[in-house]
Amino acid sequence: MREVISAPTRPRAREDVLRHDAPRKSGVGAPSMPSTPLAVDVGKTMRAWEDFLSGSPARGGQHDVRAIIADSWRRSASNGVNSLGTDAPRFEAEDDIELRRDSSAHLREAAQIPFAQLGRLLADTEAMLVLTDRDGVILDTIGDPRTLDEGREIHLEVGGIWNERSAGTNGIGTALWAGEPVFVHAAEHFCAGIKNWTCAGAPIRDPIDRSVIGVVDLSGPTGIFRPHNTALVMAAAREIESALAGRFTIERARLLDLCLRSGHGAHPDAGLVILDHEGRIVFARGAPQYLPVNGARRDISLGRYLIESGERMSMSDLSAALADEPRLKSLEQVQLDGRVRGFALEFAPGPAERSPVRRGAPAAPADPIAGREPTIVGANAVLLEALALTRRVAASRVPILFEGETGVGKELFARLAYSTASAGPTDPYVAMNCGAASSGTFGEELFGRAEGEGGRPGWPGRVELADGGVLCLDEIGEMPLELQPSLLRLLEDKLTARVGDPRPRQVDIMVIALTNRSLQQEVELGRFRRDLYFRISAVTIKIPPLRERRDDIPLLLEHFNALVAARHKTEPLTFTDEALHVIRAYDWPGNVRELRNMVELTHLVTDRRRIDPVDLPGCITNWSSRPCETCIVPGAQTAAEQLKLAERQVILDALSSEDGNVSRAATALGMSRATLYRKMRTLGIRRWTTMGS
Repeated sequence: MREVISAPTRPRAREDVLRHDAPRKSGVGAPSMPSTPLAVDVGKTMRAWEDFLSGSPARGGQHDVRAIIADSWRRSASNGVNSLGTDAPRFEAEDDIELRRDSSAHLREAAQIPFAQLGRLLADTEAMLVLTDRDGVILDTIGDPRTLDEGREIHLEVGGIWNERSAGTNGIGTALWAGEPVFVHAAEHFCAGIKNWTCAGAPIRDPIDRSVIGVVDLSGPTGIFRPHNTALVMAAAREIESALAGRFTIERARLLDLCLRSGHGAHPDAGLVILDHEGRIVFARGAPQYLPVNGARRDISLGRYLIESGERMSMSDLSAALADEPRLKSLEQVQLDGRVRGFALEFAPGPAERSPVRRGAPAAPADPIAGREPTIVGANAVLLEALALTRRVAASRVPILFEGETGVGKELFARLAYSTASAGPTDPYVAMNCGAASSGTFGEELFGRAEGEGGRPGWPGRVELADGGVLCLDEIGEMPLELQPSLLRLLEDKLTARVGDPRPRQVDIMVIALTNRSLQQEVELGRFRRDLYFRISAVTIKIPPLRERRDDIPLLLEHFNALVAARHKTEPLTFTDEALHVIRAYDWPGNVRELRNMVELTHLVTDRRRIDPVDLPGCITNWSSRPCETCIVPGAQTAAEQLKLAERQVILDALSSEDGNVSRAATALGMSRATLYRKMRTLGIRRWTTMGS
């Protein structure tokens, strides 16, 4: 193992380094996006940093830097971070690093797919992607090999500690402290040794309590700086959060199923509390509303930690923490797949207060819009007809197929059907993206797994979790052909069977399917069963693309502008008539989602409240002159797809600025001409007729 050089700063204990004093923000809303300028004046920022360190009253780091950076500089100085530091601290013992990684295994697993997708795209880009835990300790990295090597020189590598208390102002540590996406460019870093880097970090939030549990960061030399880097890491963070929510739902359903079938809480008056492996309450029945935990009263509610996050979770610790609870009868570990995944606490019957949670209900990720009718904005006649038809047929709970291009709002229509069909917010709404599921585990995820040999526990699938409510299958055309008969049986007979168990189970379920492709064509190509197509498409509702309802664009723009401004706690943007004209003229291949993202991006990259055409993304303003080359590719749903779009736009901008000359554009982008041609082919960029070579 190579020698580890600590940052030249005052010695401090590891616990002190890891405690970054970030305000543990929580809330059910999406993370806010900071207002950020299109560029950073590195020279002025450097002079402001020097003035700040010298204590000069002239600027003191106030006038030539953003407020979030100036505040972070003050925190860094207060924490004793060495401003001349050349790297971040790093765990010296590999065992300590592996212990950190193991304790965040769920986070690393959730990040595997987006990191693999993005990693393939980062080769030759001089960028690297970083995943950290809640303390800013790096768990995984991927990206351009040269940048990864350079990152090791400053300990931007697995085991590096990048919270503000250890490394000063940086994209990881400042995003952790602020609880919102942050970019830190060049001279904005507090430590001199990392001022030749640029980084953008976005916090990852726990899907249950919305606390910050990690950061996704995009870093590299200052030349990779783009305003949309922050939007890219936000997309990756949201994808990881979505994966975590799905995993939590399935794992906790398995945990509850195993505990109840094992006889825990079999007495009807006995109390039962089930904790996951992190000490969070996932089930409570007949238990006191409050328990004495380590001498303090702890509220027993779903989603709360019985022992505060960060404390060790073991049988002995739990026993000691609950030593003052006389009703506790037993405390047992619950194992899944050979690993301790939770704990079952049984209480003797008694007249104590009952927990206010629904009896027998497993915990699921909080859904703030469950049971409420979603907001679908528009006055277009075709759209209104689709809304009316959805409300009319959903009440009968028949299967519905929603067809429409990517980004038209199929998910909102599915929510509308659910709110119409459900008896109340306690009816489950379970969604599954057929295109994102692994082909090897698709059947188990949808239909569940039977118990295996040696008592290996089984678990319910999405179908069983949706019993009594709605199952929404997104990208239904991606469903494996061999599993389609099982879905047909579910639709015909309301029967389902777990993988490995031939015994049918009766369920009461409404199925909603979404697709952005022609299922009829899939049938003709032999990729979708004809009988399933006829069964699921009996009620087909087509949602119009945004270009066919341009009169709704001002309404949608006003709606998204107000939502984003409220989330940022800022004033809404004012779009000039000229900007509105450009926006209406654009064809919006990404539909309503693309319009919403444009509003968010515009809030993100400008401090101006008045928006002219020049403030809009280039793909929109260039649409009229080069529609084929500059439009955003439809279907930008994943972080990987958004990175492709961003890379595509960067190349288009370079080609445009160099009047189409590929050689000069390659030089400007810092890559070879052959690499640029390869990327152009991969990203579908055709040479303009005016281009030279």
